Amino acid sequence: MGCYVYVGVMTSHNVQNREKPSPAGASSIGHNSATCTVRVELRLFNSLAGYNGSSGHSRRMELEAGDTVGDILRRLGIPPDEVFLVLVNGRDITPRLNGGPRLGFTVDEGDVVTLSGPC
Repeated sequence: MGCYVYVGVMTSHNVQNREKPSPAGASSIGHNSATCTVRVELRLFNSLAGYNGSSGHSRRMELEAGDTVGDILRRLGIPPDEVFLVLVNGRDITPRLNGGPRLGFTVDEGDVVTLSGPC
């Protein structure tokens, strides 16, 4: 009888386990990633739509590789407690209702990040 080991491959459609490492200065993507960027589509709805300015509900953003949902919120000046729901590629990454967003969730090239306020 043989043993089998499952090795998961992350694609832009796989949104499981993309938390940024918590130790200060640690990087999940390597030491030479400082000049790497990723492009995401950001969609803001309900009470968060105003943070998108004149861009309407949707806009494209260029981020540093390894940036997180928390980095997006900081860049736009959105307080985390105003975020009710976070979707990445259509999948809910909010841990629970009224639990706040997963700020450490790392976004990847081509991700569609949807943020919604409660109303």
